[in-house]
Amino acid sequence: MNDPAERKIQSEIHGLNALRHIERICEFGDRFVGTEGDQKTLNYVRDHYEKLGLKIELTNIRVPTYEERSIELVLTDTGTELKAISPYFTEACPDGIEGELVYIGEGRENDYDGIAVGGKIVVLNEASTGWDWFWLGPFSKRAATHGAVGLIIIHPFPWPNRMSMEAGNFDIRHRFVDQQVPSVCISALDGLTVMHHIGQGKTNTYLKIDSEIHDVDSVILSGVIEGSQWPEERIALIGHRDSPIPPAANDNGSGIGCQLEMARVLSGFRPKRSVEFICSTAEEGSAPGAWHFVQAHKERLPKMNALINLDMLGTGGRLNLAEQGQWHDTEPIEFAPWLLEKLENVADELGYYVGRIVAETTSEETRFHEAGVPSAWLYKWDDYYYHSEHDTPEKIDPNSLKAVIDIVAIAIWRLANEEPGS
Repeated sequence: MNDPAERKIQSEIHGLNALRHIERICEFGDRFVGTEGDQKTLNYVRDHYEKLGLKIELTNIRVPTYEERSIELVLTDTGTELKAISPYFTEACPDGIEGELVYIGEGRENDYDGIAVGGKIVVLNEASTGWDWFWLGPFSKRAATHGAVGLIIIHPFPWPNRMSMEAGNFDIRHRFVDQQVPSVCISALDGLTVMHHIGQGKTNTYLKIDSEIHDVDSVILSGVIEGSQWPEERIALIGHRDSPIPPAANDNGSGIGCQLEMARVLSGFRPKRSVEFICSTAEEGSAPGAWHFVQAHKERLPKMNALINLDMLGTGGRLNLAEQGQWHDTEPIEFAPWLLEKLENVADELGYYVGRIVAETTSEETRFHEAGVPSAWLYKWDDYYYHSEHDTPEKIDPNSLKAVIDIVAIAIWRLANEEPGS
């Protein structure tokens, strides 16, 4: 790395600054789209970008949101109360439902063979199936089709996990299933209690979910460093500020913290192309916020030369690039090889390692990829505290944040200054 500007950029990046942003963002509470925490985070990022002299652009969006007010889950034969989390966009039952528990394994279609579940609450075990359980809509719809009145899913970890009642489709028009039952997730430890009760024939259960689904208005914020030579061309960085459950330090406080620190450093330089920092929301689920952003800016996307997504970077194992993404309603999504190689080469030059993986589902970058923008997703997939209340700032490694920011900042600087056709 012989470029004096690149050496100066790397020397000024500090992982602790990114961590301090994460800690502050986590104080805002629930950041699901449309919440007070979502707005506070938006204001926080905007204030920083304005102080840095970035040009502010706002994109209004209107999307569904989910608010969980309270949940009660009681094994009524013994009065045992269990801690549960509802998947977002689950059906509410504010008056409560009562039913007998029945265990049906993984909840696939053949698991219902010969089992009467009409009027009952079915229990599913996630342990053998992995993260495909995130998209709970099809499982809930299957339970409803067989006559069940509720669903309990046992997470394989000692804490409950927040999933989604979406269908798991990339096509935004088919985001939700057309039938479902009230559903909750419990921990593996509470799952043992449930299974013990079922084994003893103590199956009577009460479930109450007080929640609401409604449409909300929110904003996707862009902070732009205007280019000196080709300002109409942009190199973009995106990170979502919304969260599934607070405090959400890694998902995705880490992406926003990295973005803010990168903006602080790069704002002191003048690239030839514009650099756009996109603070998005409504990523949780099938990324409808990014979909709306793309629809709103179709006319200028051909001038977006590249986009890099920062999502879940502060804890877990190795840093990875998604070279392919898979959704069950589309062909495999192949991300731009040249952009992946660019990031890998920068990492190698700086003495860092970046691997590649095939992602089970993808994130906001795919909405841009679909619109023709070369895109990449840099992240760590193996966060065991994912979508749980244990995703806290003290688990974030600021040294990992420094590595991510170094790699992406240098890659962005080079992309923003390359001669056309190079």
